Amino acid sequence: MSRRTFAELYCEKHSLPAERYARSVFYRTLYLHAKPVALVLDLVNHEYFAPDRDFVQDVGRLRNYHDFIGSGLDFSHHPENRGFLRSVLRVRISTEKMRRLAKDVLKPKHVGHHDGEEHGTIEPFDKQGAGEFGDAKEPRN
Repeated sequence: MSRRTFAELYCEKHSLPAERYARSVFYRTLYLHAKPVALVLDLVNHEYFAPDRDFVQDVGRLRNYHDFIGSGLDFSHHPENRGFLRSVLRVRISTEKMRRLAKDVLKPKHVGHHDGEEHGTIEPFDKQGAGEFGDAKEPRN
């Protein structure tokens, strides 16, 4: 059984049809100050947000959170992210907002204590006193 994509999980979580995925994630992850500018800029130069749209689609195909690093780096190093509006004024998607969103949607939530996990981490030692190879520890003198 294959894991579902970020886009599928995001749409399910937010009760959205698949065709509204890209626009929803785009506006959710834009820098706050870029939102009013984005509407006008998109009308004047639709290609301005092409790297952002590609990033949204790329993240939409992810099936696990660990793969986000590659997508985020690709977007950060995209040649069209070098201009004044994008790099200095940050009229673009925030990779940090996208990372947090991807983590929220793709990472399983660990609630309570399950199979040695507590607070999302695995405990380093067995609490019952097993030794390195699972055998009982010898008492210290």
